[in-house]
Amino acid sequence: MRKYKGFVKRFLIGWLREMRSALGLTQEKMSESLRMSARSYTDIERGKSGFSATTLLFFLSLLKDEEILRLVHDFREGIKKEEDHEAI
Repeated sequence: MRKYKGFVKRFLIGWLREMRSALGLTQEKMSESLRMSARSYTDIERGKSGFSATTLLFFLSLLKDEEILRLVHDFREGIKKEEDHEAI
């Protein structure tokens, strides 16, 4: 499980930034949507801290159903690539 931490962090940060941009939100507005402080949100986007389960659920609640499915699909594909890369 530990070997996936870095991938998961990068993956979620990428999605977070992409969705914030797509929604046209500032970091401050996005932090409000996630019920967290602006500083905590900025720390996540910079990779200084990770998502809590609560933050992840609030993030998922901002997404449309098809976006959630795409997130899961992209996650599966990313994990597969990570594992294929390790096998080489």
